[in-house]
Amino acid sequence: MKRTRPARLGTALLCLAVSLTGCLGPSEGGDELSDQNDYGAATSRDVGTRFTDGVTAVEYTKGPIRLLSVKPIMDDGGTLSYLGARVRIMNNPAWLPHTTADEFPPTHPEMAGSTAVQDFIVPAPPSDGQTHYFELMFGFEVTKEGRSARRGAELVYEYDGNKYTRFIPSYVAVCSPKSIRTDCPGEDADGPDGTMPPPKPAPAASGLSSSPKATG
Repeated sequence: MKRTRPARLGTALLCLAVSLTGCLGPSEGGDELSDQNDYGAATSRDVGTRFTDGVTAVEYTKGPIRLLSVKPIMDDGGTLSYLGARVRIMNNPAWLPHTTADEFPPTHPEMAGSTAVQDFIVPAPPSDGQTHYFELMFGFEVTKEGRSARRGAELVYEYDGNKYTRFIPSYVAVCSPKSIRTDCPGEDADGPDGTMPPPKPAPAASGLSSSPKATG
């Protein structure tokens, strides 16, 4: 998994990213979910691979919050089939999520404890001075070679008797075949409009390890 640098998104850009579902506008809710920079990663997988994308950690400051649904906001790459979503509370606030697993639902020990999103209750955070998160996990299957990206997620939830729809700005770019590694571009390379050059396979003698390299 190759992580990419954070990048800020303005309101207009958020509306663009969810153009298929409409601008979320005043239904986005209040400060029960903290505003955050967008962030993400890039990875490479072979056709036929199922995997868990666990990049999305959502900070919450109030509760209880009842989650109703979540769906990924995808580009038009068309190389991924969506399998569903899971959620869990991140009990260690200082711990970053294990970003991917090679199956869905995940069985990796560092991704244990996930459950269905619908009607999941996010409890009120303890008053311990720490930052608290819940993690959204998306399952995908790679169906053909090329590049696709999840540019965020649309989260529907209830808090304090009101229903809200919120755009969560995290992304993951997925290239296939797996031999494409450092040349798999992230969404912040040229912005979220999808105008990035097609990735090229890494040379056979590149000396790349079996795991993608982290980037700053």
